[in-house]
Amino acid sequence: MSTTLGEMRLELDDIQSGALYPRPSPYVGTYLLLRIDDRQAGRELVRRLQPLVGSGRTAPTPSAEAWITVAFTYNGLKAVGVPQDSLDSFAPEFRQGMAAGATQLGDVGDSALEYW
Repeated sequence: MSTTLGEMRLELDDIQSGALYPRPSPYVGTYLLLRIDDRQAGRELVRRLQPLVGSGRTAPTPSAEAWITVAFTYNGLKAVGVPQDSLDSFAPEFRQGMAAGATQLGDVGDSALEYW
């Protein structure tokens, strides 16, 4: 399914709903950070999560208790075996990671990397 916004065409099946719709209010979020050490286990986790992640096709309903959004770092994508030519297509800032831009993002002092 796709939709057109001005001159842009969005493939809604490829966009997680959390990126397109406002969060409910009040909002409570839980963030789980995982490191993938085993490629096959990481790929299996992605396979099992896929049916649970809402796409942009439909808005999350206000009555829903929760929904899942998944994000990967460059190294996470590499760990699950994304081909190098695809990895090379990302912007340098994404490939370098958040730590490389910590000063520019204001992650200094109490927000510095060592406190993450």
